[in-house]
Amino acid sequence: ESDSDYSGYSKLKVEKLEIPREQVDYVVSLNVAEDGSAQNKDMVCLRVEDNYNNQVAKREQICQPLKQTSLRMIAHRFADVIYKEIIGGKSIYLHKIARVREATRNHARHYYLEIADYDGQGAKTILSSPEPIMSPSFSPDGKHIAYVSFEGGRSSIYVQHMDLGSRYILADYPGINGAPSWSPSGEEIVMVLSISGVAKLYEINLKTKELSKLTSGWYTDTEPTYTDNGQSILFTSNRNGSPQIFKFNKKNSKVEQITYDGVYNVSANLSSQHDWLVFLSRLSAKLQVVGMDLLTKEVAWIGSGQFDDSPKISPDGEFVLYTTSSGRHTVLELISRQGDIRHRIGISGENLKHPAWSPVESNTT
Repeated sequence: ESDSDYSGYSKLKVEKLEIPREQVDYVVSLNVAEDGSAQNKDMVCLRVEDNYNNQVAKREQICQPLKQTSLRMIAHRFADVIYKEIIGGKSIYLHKIARVREATRNHARHYYLEIADYDGQGAKTILSSPEPIMSPSFSPDGKHIAYVSFEGGRSSIYVQHMDLGSRYILADYPGINGAPSWSPSGEEIVMVLSISGVAKLYEINLKTKELSKLTSGWYTDTEPTYTDNGQSILFTSNRNGSPQIFKFNKKNSKVEQITYDGVYNVSANLSSQHDWLVFLSRLSAKLQVVGMDLLTKEVAWIGSGQFDDSPKISPDGEFVLYTTSSGRHTVLELISRQGDIRHRIGISGENLKHPAWSPVESNTT
């Protein structure tokens, strides 16, 4: 029922059936396995029946074992089935998110890199450190995560295996090692290094470990993210004066400016459908999440405007997850593309920041 609040469709509201089933469009039922055998007695099953135009089309029953899967994951899986059967298309219910939780322990700050359900629940810690952690980025297959950690007192980029927990240092050069982002093929990572004395974009081949410098000059280039085909990279630069969003073409090394309105536009993130771009734009003294329709070039202010940060578009292209302030702390906010759905994810007395979406649906608890 909670998942249905993120659908934007009132017909997905879950209510107990108190009217004749012939008078409703869909009937959703939950029950134990129909054969009642001992081996299936711990199975919970879902059936979605389409009564539209009074023609009952029974869907195949979908069952999940109670002993092997958490009730929360079962609920997400069933909600995903209901969404696809009734609405059609993809949902966000089975996608995990990464986030950084900052807490105070014994008058000292401590940082946790966590993996949680899309709604912020069921969080599991994969790294804890007394030093800051930031910029998590999932590999395309969801099996690895790259992030920046300040262990040892300076920034380094790590790559960690999600299931095994093993990790290695990808970049530990003098100066800045930041903002890792995976290519769509999973074969490269683009990052920000200051080897030359100023922050520039570099790409590393994960098989050969060959490092290539992509941009040059004495201006600052940062916050890179690949476009879906991997042939271009969006990034933030002050090369034309104030910070704006640019696109780097890997084939010819040409740079194109993307944003022009406003004097401060940063932190771009592109939808997998290539039709929607979100970024941060300065409004008065604060940053707010902005969405740009790339077909019409129409811009809409969609964030809270309370010092927004790190906007990330969901894999289905329908939601943005970002950091914003709430009182003395920061929370995550999930907002739909149309702005009609808005949910906050917070932990009392702690900070949540640096969200990232896993691009694949989860099959684990």
